[in-house]
Amino acid sequence: MTNEISDPVSSNDFVDSLEAARRGDTNAFSQLTEQYRLELRAHCYRMMGSIEDAEDLVQEVFIRVYRHIGRFDRSKKFSTWIYTIASNLAKNEAERGEQIKTATADLDKALAEPSTDESLSKALRSAVELHMLRNESREVLEDPRVVALTERASAAAHAAETRGDRP
Repeated sequence: MTNEISDPVSSNDFVDSLEAARRGDTNAFSQLTEQYRLELRAHCYRMMGSIEDAEDLVQEVFIRVYRHIGRFDRSKKFSTWIYTIASNLAKNEAERGEQIKTATADLDKALAEPSTDESLSKALRSAVELHMLRNESREVLEDPRVVALTERASAAAHAAETRGDRP
């Protein structure tokens, strides 16, 4: 049993809205997609486990649909196309979540290691990777862990310089 709602593909209103949306008519696009919003949100909630994540996913689905509506094959069901986009985005988000967990664990592990050039470098790479996965490239420099790492690296460099070690 599928959770999809029936497609009005054969209706003149649907075809008119689809064609208008393909021409860039945002009102037609809203008319076309609004009928799917509630059930799509429930579908996304089941995949994501949080209403906030589901709402974000629905928004991203509609952005993708809007960008690629010209690619929709009218011989197929519109709802199937939308649900496929949602499922693929949810899968990608789950994979990204796992990558974030791994990067966080790597960062925590690197922070717990004694300060060596290699461990500091590894920890900084993990921190940057974590922020890039979260689409927070600017925030990496404000992360207290990164600040602590750069202070440790600076102190280690200063200590090496004081001892007369060469880099």
